[in-house]
Amino acid sequence: MFQNKNARFILMMYIILNNIGCSFISFDDLRVTCSIESQQNFFLGERIEVFFSKSMEFESVNSNIILKRENRVVEAEITGEGTTFFVKPHVPWEYGVGYQIIVNGTLLSREGGSYNVLLQRSFIYGKEGSELYLVQSYIPDSTLVSLSKPLIFTFNKAVDTASFIENFNITPYCQTNIFFNDSGTSVSVYPSSSWNINNRYTWSISDIIAADGYAINRNYSGTFCTFTDVDLPLLTTVCPVSMGEEGDFFWRETSSLDGSLKDREAIGFIFSKPMDIETLKLGISFSPTAKGQLVQDKNNPFRVIWIPLEPWKIQTEYEVKIDSTVADTTGLKLFDSNSCFFTTFNNYMSIAKVDLGSTTIVQFPSYGEQYVLNQSGEEKKCHLRIWFSSAIPKEKRISAIKAISLESFFPVTVAEPILEQVQWIQDGFAVELTWSGLSESSMDVECFYRLYVSSGQEYICNEAEEYLEEDVCIIFKAI
Repeated sequence: MFQNKNARFILMMYIILNNIGCSFISFDDLRVTCSIESQQNFFLGERIEVFFSKSMEFESVNSNIILKRENRVVEAEITGEGTTFFVKPHVPWEYGVGYQIIVNGTLLSREGGSYNVLLQRSFIYGKEGSELYLVQSYIPDSTLVSLSKPLIFTFNKAVDTASFIENFNITPYCQTNIFFNDSGTSVSVYPSSSWNINNRYTWSISDIIAADGYAINRNYSGTFCTFTDVDLPLLTTVCPVSMGEEGDFFWRETSSLDGSLKDREAIGFIFSKPMDIETLKLGISFSPTAKGQLVQDKNNPFRVIWIPLEPWKIQTEYEVKIDSTVADTTGLKLFDSNSCFFTTFNNYMSIAKVDLGSTTIVQFPSYGEQYVLNQSGEEKKCHLRIWFSSAIPKEKRISAIKAISLESFFPVTVAEPILEQVQWIQDGFAVELTWSGLSESSMDVECFYRLYVSSGQEYICNEAEEYLEEDVCIIFKAI
């Protein structure tokens, strides 16, 4: 009797629910299977197949199937009908990447039944044993003095170069150069300049792929330390350096710069540690400005030489400054800036004498003195010679002649003389000049002329770039 009442109750509920169009929870089992077995770790196919033991409503299935890539939901394309449905990602599968398919929720059959379903499969897309992985890594030992040793990574197969370059990271940041061997399985990472001392670096490799498209099996990371050096470099000596005929350097360590440098003599810097020449180039300065080049002493890494490209200015006080940004080869900077003042030893050149023929002048200036210049021959030409304290090189003689002028002085009506000939004698120590057109008198007034020699580096100058300190002026009359 009790069983009949239960059967009638169930029958009545079924009729009511069916009449109002509601689905019902079936007491029949719904079996759900998948083309990926529960113990299967790899899958290599175009689509995953999901099978139901009953014909199912498409919308119900479509809304309850989830596809994940590395634990993140991805857009899936679901097709099929009835008892068989097909699932694949909207974008292409990625080799070596972990995926998960989940069927979870309340699904409706075409018969109107409602079923609570849970099916879950995790797998790696691709062929087993084909994933990319790191076989070995070589990291420089922290005791190595060399700071340019590479990090070397060896993989089981060729690596996609673009993905490695994009996804290899090192902190703190260091600019690197990356090289691959011919097979693409070994990668060497060099610092562009050097690893910094007193540093701990962390490297990481993530999300890279092999040349055949398989992803790396996991992320890798590691650390390494560079050696410790806390001794700051010091500038210990600044001294003059002479250069031999064969390009050898002679360090005059016991001599002071002050009053020692002349011509193009160099300056030597001795440090307590080998220095980075590039930071020195940026960190050395002169006042007034001096042009030069820095070279490393090939016999001693602690020594650097600054060679001027132009002669030092005559009897000029200079300041040479080494900035605190200058660093040694390991990157440690000077504790403080260093300055050194010195005055150059160069002397001015001079006019040794002026030969007017009848008179030789050896002391200048000769203010208030009047001299006589003898004219010779029918054409009344005047010859005079100027002797210098040092020879004038050939390439500077044109500028020297421009510095010498002979012009009328009194009266203003007298005609200007004409320079007819220039001849250098005594190996450039003297020059002979011939003028014509000089007059003894004009309108019964004696005529006077002025010989003027201009000073300055742009005019009369010797090989050492020494020049006249002052102008020279001589007044004379022609007879």
